[in-house]
Amino acid sequence: MNGGIDIENSRKTRISVVYNGKAVTQKLAAFLENFIYTDVASGESDSIDITLDNRDLRFMNQYMPKKGDKIKASICRYNWKKNGSTNSVRCGTFVLDDLSFQEPPLTCSIGAVSAPVKGEFKSAKRTKVYKDISIREIAKKIAGRAGISLVYDAPEIKIHKIEQSKAADSEFLSSICEEYGLGLKVYNGKIVIFDEEKYERRSPSNTINRKSGTVISWSWNTTLQGTYTGAKVSYTDPDDQKRHHVIIGKAGRMLHVDVTAFSKKEAVIKAKAKLAAENKKRTTMTVTLTGDMIIYSATTIRVKGFGKLSGKYYVDKNEHQVSASGGYNQMLTVHKVGTRISTAVS
Repeated sequence: MNGGIDIENSRKTRISVVYNGKAVTQKLAAFLENFIYTDVASGESDSIDITLDNRDLRFMNQYMPKKGDKIKASICRYNWKKNGSTNSVRCGTFVLDDLSFQEPPLTCSIGAVSAPVKGEFKSAKRTKVYKDISIREIAKKIAGRAGISLVYDAPEIKIHKIEQSKAADSEFLSSICEEYGLGLKVYNGKIVIFDEEKYERRSPSNTINRKSGTVISWSWNTTLQGTYTGAKVSYTDPDDQKRHHVIIGKAGRMLHVDVTAFSKKEAVIKAKAKLAAENKKRTTMTVTLTGDMIIYSATTIRVKGFGKLSGKYYVDKNEHQVSASGGYNQMLTVHKVGTRISTAVS
C-alpha cells in the first residue's frame, strides 16, 4: 500500500503489440508516448498512430520501421471494472504506411491502416465491366484478388451493368456501397459490407449518462441541412435513354436526386441511400469519455442525462487514445437514429 492506494490493483492500460509476427509489447512500453486507434464504421480504413520516444535514436537506426511492416495491436485494460479483472479492445491488424520523425522532443511517429495482404487493393487501377451480378459477387471477386475474406451482412442487390473504369478495387467497391446505401470497412484482414439501417435498429450496446462521471466533454449540433422529408428522383435508363421520375417519402423539404438506373427499383435504392446519407447530418454529437466502457463503431448507444438531446445514437467513429502513463479516453462521433424514408409513392 502507498498512501492508502493499492498500486497493484489500480487501473492500468497497456498496449499489446505484435510487430511482423514478433511480440514487442515489453520492448515498446518504455518508449511509448501516445497510442491512438481510430475505429470507423464505414467509408474509411481503421487506423493506428503510435508515437515513440526516440532520444537514443534507436528508431532511426537498428530498429527503424519500414513501410509495409505488419502491426497487430490491442488495448489491454486491467482492474477497470473490479480488482483482478482484465479485458481488451482488439484493434486488429494493420500495415505501416506512414513514418515520420521530429525534434524537439525527438520522437518517431508510426501511422498504419487496416488493409488487405495485397497492396493492389488500393493501388492497381483496373478497367472491367460487370454484368448481371450482385454486389456480394463483385465484393467476393475483389476480396479474392486482395487475398482476404469477405463478410457480407446486407441485402442481395443485383446490378444489371456497372463499369470499373481505371479505378482501384478499394475505390470502386467503396463507390458501389455508397451508391447503394451499404456500409463498408476493412477490418482485421476482412472486407466487411453491412446494412447500416439494420445496424441502426439494433438495441444499444452501452449507455452514456452525463451524470455518471465518465463524460469528460461533449458537443451537440442539429441543423436544417440534411433534414429531408422525401426525394424527387429522376433517372435515366441507359438501355433506351428515357427519363423517368419517382417520388419517395412525403412533401416538405425535398431532396432532388438524379441517378442512372435500369429500373424504378434500382433508382429507389439509390435515392434512399442519398437521403440516408444527408439525413444522418441533421443531429450529431461528439463525446469524450474515460475508458470505462468498450464501445465499437457501427453499434448504437443510449445517451441519457442530456435533457431533450438524449436518445439513441449510432457510433460513426471512435478514437481510442492511450497515453504513456496509461490514461485511456475515447472520443465518439455519433448521429441520432431516426426513421429512414423508404416509401416510393409515385
